[in-house]
Amino acid sequence: MITSQLLHLHTLNLTNNIFSRIDSSYFTCKSSVAKLVNPHLKVLVLIGMRLDWSQVELLMPYLTYLEELHLCRNQCSVISSAYTLPKGVWNELKYLNLESNGISDWEEVQEFRKLKSLERLGLGMNQIAKVTFRPGFRQLVTLDLYDNVIEEWASVNQINEFNEIRKLKISNNPIVNKDKSERVRENMIARIRNLEVYNGAQITKTEK
Repeated sequence: MITSQLLHLHTLNLTNNIFSRIDSSYFTCKSSVAKLVNPHLKVLVLIGMRLDWSQVELLMPYLTYLEELHLCRNQCSVISSAYTLPKGVWNELKYLNLESNGISDWEEVQEFRKLKSLERLGLGMNQIAKVTFRPGFRQLVTLDLYDNVIEEWASVNQINEFNEIRKLKISNNPIVNKDKSERVRENMIARIRNLEVYNGAQITKTEK
């Protein structure tokens, strides 16, 4: 693996590189997991590589120290309904970006609520219609939901249940397009108690 050969590599960007699918037996003939793990690799960008979650799952044990993982424009539409995050995986991951993966159900990302360091979850440009709260996402500060299909205020109420949410991007959803922007902004601020930044704009003290 590239990461094991470049021992001090911090960021690896493989955007738009289409590799052959990794066979599940590929790593069994390699050396031990410990020898393939690069503790310096913090940011991995795998955008537009036609990856589905089965391929990501095979790579997980070798990406122990990642802090950012960008999987935009892939085929990771089926995640939590078919896969379970192993214990101890991605303990240091702070930012997971799944923009443009055809995700149609919030339930597909519920496994990520177990990630104890996750601060930002990128779900823009998918097909999510509603958000449902389950305990978890304890460190989640930033949630990107722009360009989805959220229609009901009930989803915003559910977002409020994530206690650490401070930044929300939810532009270009039916819920924000069917009313005046000022009124929608006021409603968002009223419903999400700890919100500080809405669609990229800082919330002032007078708006609270």
